[in-house]
Amino acid sequence: MLQVRDLHVAHGEIEALKGVTLEVRDGEIVAVLGANGAGKTTLLRAISGLLPVRGGEIVWDETTAGRPAWARRRGAGTTSKIRAVSRSIASVGGARARGAMCTAPPSPATR
Repeated sequence: MLQVRDLHVAHGEIEALKGVTLEVRDGEIVAVLGANGAGKTTLLRAISGLLPVRGGEIVWDETTAGRPAWARRRGAGTTSKIRAVSRSIASVGGARARGAMCTAPPSPATR
């Protein structure tokens, strides 16, 4: 289970996330929706350990998150927008393909 509790993330002096809380249980699929600049990418980068957290916590299976290696070992990651991977790949397949292209396999030491 992934839990984000009272998360605060800033870009310099600008607080991009102010008290975000969410829970994703095993097997759930969750979409993060919002307008441009709402903090969707910031949230995912913080969960992935790519941005420092100013406050709150990120917990995955009762272990507090913090660094990119930690997130990769648990299968978390982000990818940039790719408008068309292939015209023959459906939306879900396209998302899986983009994730596979941008996710490094775990190192032997972390298996």
